[in-house]
Amino acid sequence: MNVPLRNYWRRNLNPDDWDFSGLADIDELRACYHWEYRREAIQLAANGMLPQLPPQSERPKFAMLRTGKPNFVPAPYGYSHHPDFPKLSYLEHRRRHPASIKPEVPRQPWETLDADLSRIMRDFGHLPEWNLLTPPPLWLGDAGASEIVTLNIPWNTRDNHLVEWFRAWLKARRPKGDEGDSRPATPEPPALPTTHKPTGRGSEPTQLRSKLKALSAWRLLQRYDGNAWKAIAHDGVDRVLGKQYQPKRRNDPRPPTAWSEAKTTAAKILQREFRFNRF
Repeated sequence: MNVPLRNYWRRNLNPDDWDFSGLADIDELRACYHWEYRREAIQLAANGMLPQLPPQSERPKFAMLRTGKPNFVPAPYGYSHHPDFPKLSYLEHRRRHPASIKPEVPRQPWETLDADLSRIMRDFGHLPEWNLLTPPPLWLGDAGASEIVTLNIPWNTRDNHLVEWFRAWLKARRPKGDEGDSRPATPEPPALPTTHKPTGRGSEPTQLRSKLKALSAWRLLQRYDGNAWKAIAHDGVDRVLGKQYQPKRRNDPRPPTAWSEAKTTAAKILQREFRFNRF
């Protein structure tokens, strides 16, 4: 199987460069995928080297060695801004800088108000009229038909019961334009169309793992000058890559087709997403 005559992995293939089996979090799978495939494109373009990239201000001047012409490709997630890239693997970078890997925090659809409600209860709660007070609602119509309310949440109740009660409260409390209610009618908007997230082989985590396995196999092939049998014998391959990369029978004359397919898969990804076309 043809591999580049000069490649970085022939001399420097460490476990962190091909064993990505310990990654489970989707954010880390995405980050590792982009980090390692971009790293692969750089070493192939630089004839088997992983050069230290210049500062970001000079990055557009960076010339890929395969053409001698500027060929800078912006990298997602800003990972190429880090001084560890591309010299270190993603896994080694993660060990050195664990705090730099932060999953995206979903935006909360609510706000927390800093109000001293305990003082209000202490000063006015003793009044017999307290439970009869009906202050005007704090209606933020100009800000998107929002209303500020205070809820008494009994935290010693199970969550599913709280959800049921809150759903009933929403149904009763939603502004309907009733007489005596100063809030304008605000009907519930139509439901958004449901999106089907693929599962199993079609899910994003499974797809990312499959693509990373293809990259692992491609690097092992480069390590052994295209000899798939030597790659199969590499320590840990059966555990990391799985059965499809192992011969079905002990005396098979040819290695599994998964090895040649891995090179094809890696090449397509590098061409399509990282603009590397020298294969």
